[in-house]
Amino acid sequence: MMNIIKSFFFGGFVCALTTYLTSNVSINTSAIIWSFPFTLFITLWFLSSEISVKMLERCSYTSAMTFILLNVMIHSYNKFNNVYISILYGFFVWGIMAVCIY
Repeated sequence: MMNIIKSFFFGGFVCALTTYLTSNVSINTSAIIWSFPFTLFITLWFLSSEISVKMLERCSYTSAMTFILLNVMIHSYNKFNNVYISILYGFFVWGIMAVCIY
């Protein structure tokens, strides 16, 4: 239970930090911080070695999903000029990829 509380705290901190940097510092800085795999490292910290290795193997596949998701969202935003439609398209494509990988 304590691991869940710790990971929730760290995950919330990273989200708040990224939002703060985007609003008050620069988009480039927040994008660099966002791309750093804080959540992966936090997750690995609380797992056993065997599970950590399996998690890293799976994350190598799913990092490609993130790249594709971001590109779909950028292209759909450029086409529709609406961030909500962009998010919807992104989640749709991500869902298809997640089902295929799983």
